[in-house]
Amino acid sequence: MSGLVEPDTYLVARGSGHVLGVRLGSKAMEIVPAHQGEATVSVAPARRRTRALNRTQLAEIAGMALAVERHMGAAQDIEWCYDSSDTLFVLQARPIHAPERRPAGAGASGAVIAMGAAASPGVAAGPARVLTGPEQADEVDAGDILVVPSPSPDWLGLLDRVAGVVTDRGGVTAHLAVGCRELGVPCVVGARTATIAIRTGDVVAVDGTAGMIRSARPARSNATTGVRR
Repeated sequence: MSGLVEPDTYLVARGSGHVLGVRLGSKAMEIVPAHQGEATVSVAPARRRTRALNRTQLAEIAGMALAVERHMGAAQDIEWCYDSSDTLFVLQARPIHAPERRPAGAGASGAVIAMGAAASPGVAAGPARVLTGPEQADEVDAGDILVVPSPSPDWLGLLDRVAGVVTDRGGVTAHLAVGCRELGVPCVVGARTATIAIRTGDVVAVDGTAGMIRSARPARSNATTGVRR
């Protein structure tokens, strides 16, 4: 949720439970129990690119998600965990307030600069603002595309100002990704090299439906096609 690591992303067919796609995250660190609370430790290279979930677990989680949705009467954002005995627990469920999906608009057909996980649907184009820390927030102008290393909650206060968001790390369940979906701000997370490949002032288009960042023509009048509330 904090965006500390880039998690795996699994796409599962709603009816059959068939695994349609897997995007392995670079899980460079993990949080483990320690003598006093918890500790963050490095993950061995051999484990970083292995699946966090097997097919049996994916099927169980998908079935649980559908059962929770039926019980609650609407699509849900669900937090869950497995304990040491491999028992699945539901920790939290809340309704998904996703904006209406809109078709891609002007500026979404240029060369692909980076790719990541589709975190909030819609397309937004504008000048990039590449930042390294929240202390630089005052540099962001209305209509900018925010490009940052991680989807930290520290960036949430900028969502009413920016046209789109791109992060190097994190997954679609990070707090910033959730905030983008709530407000209809197109967002791509886990783009890995975005802060290197994109420079402040580059005009880019964020396709939060396809998970792509493309070059765009310099026209701020066609800035967004996502829904803003």
